[in-house]
Amino acid sequence: MPVGLSFAGVGRPDIPLKLSAISAGANVGLNILLIPPFGILGAAIATTTSLLLGVIISLALFPKILKVRVDIKWYAQIMGSAGIAIGLFLAGREFIHPYIVGGVILCIYAALVWGVFLAGEDRTIIKSLANMFTRRIWGYLVSIRNRIGIAGVTL
Repeated sequence: MPVGLSFAGVGRPDIPLKLSAISAGANVGLNILLIPPFGILGAAIATTTSLLLGVIISLALFPKILKVRVDIKWYAQIMGSAGIAIGLFLAGREFIHPYIVGGVILCIYAALVWGVFLAGEDRTIIKSLANMFTRRIWGYLVSIRNRIGIAGVTL
């Protein structure tokens, strides 16, 4: 669970363990129910549902135990928009190839999250991390080029 260390930090290391057990139990039960009729898709649905259950329980416990405010409206909006995206995908895949529908919906959803749900500070942090990652990869590629001695090739 993403907030597990926060619970441990306030003297409740038992909560992440219990949340993981609940999520794992739900995953096993849903796998038993969903894999026979749906195969790998059933396993994916079971895993997603069990992880979502863990997140919802974490969000419910987080403000009570840590005495902080959680913007439930934000979480409801982002989960609702994800549900709408899933619904659009399920409807659209009947008419257009699923990869195309999924790619378009993913791009629109990413733009929606970037433009509506992330605060300016969040966008700044993400840009900074992306720049750092790009510089490291670029440096790594240049060092490989120099080690193998490819002359005249520019990256």
